[in-house]
Amino acid sequence: MRRGTPLSALISLLIVCLFALACDQVSEEELKAAKDAEEWAWIAQAKVDLDAKRGELAALQKQVLEAGEQPNEESTPTDEGAEGEAPPSAEELAEQAKVMEKEVLGLSEAFGGRLIQFINDQQIGVDSEPTDIQRQALSFKSDEDIVLAQEYIDKGGEYQRAIDIYTQSLVFDPGNEKLEAAKAEAEALRFMTEERLAEVKKGMTRKEVRALLGTPKHNNVREYDNGGLGWFFPKEEPRAAAAVFFQAKKGELKVYKTDFNAIKAAEEP
Repeated sequence: MRRGTPLSALISLLIVCLFALACDQVSEEELKAAKDAEEWAWIAQAKVDLDAKRGELAALQKQVLEAGEQPNEESTPTDEGAEGEAPPSAEELAEQAKVMEKEVLGLSEAFGGRLIQFINDQQIGVDSEPTDIQRQALSFKSDEDIVLAQEYIDKGGEYQRAIDIYTQSLVFDPGNEKLEAAKAEAEALRFMTEERLAEVKKGMTRKEVRALLGTPKHNNVREYDNGGLGWFFPKEEPRAAAAVFFQAKKGELKVYKTDFNAIKAAEEP
């Protein structure tokens, strides 16, 4: 009769199996850690590159605005560059800006996609304490949310949409001072006040008004048959709005009056 396997041998075999499983588990964890480290290195560098390119774009866009404000005169020798070439025209600068905008958009989409995937892979819980890298990743995401929210404000006066973005971002990145400051500013500028409107003076250009009051929402801009223009800004009272009115003067629209009670609460916008 064959004798059974000794108990000591079974125990030894079990220990070997457990050790092998433990080794496999450690290897998987190490593999994930290495993958995360490699991906984080890419994200961190992409963040540096993206911020730098956005800075270049902002400087170029400023040049476009300044060039557009200059009188269209022929270049003089003092206007020439170091190699005797005339400086780029407003049209050339604008074209350069369009190319760079596409480049920034591409970088932003690549960075944002991989950043969100990285955060999702980390499975960061709302109530859990994130690691240093996870906290930095959330901070990067908050920075991108601020950029996105500001675009809604700059391009269409969408303050409420920006506030919603800030609020959601703060759920996952509570205490972020930049987010809190951006949200507070959006909330302060969401409704027009009499004091802010009073800063607008007769003869100001649209650019100057935009710098003071921000960009009105698209559906709050009215064009009139006489070539005039009205920008309407919501007040805290429901359906009430203040307005800035422009009329053409020497080929350019300039402020000719403001009206804090342009649309009263009882009126239709």
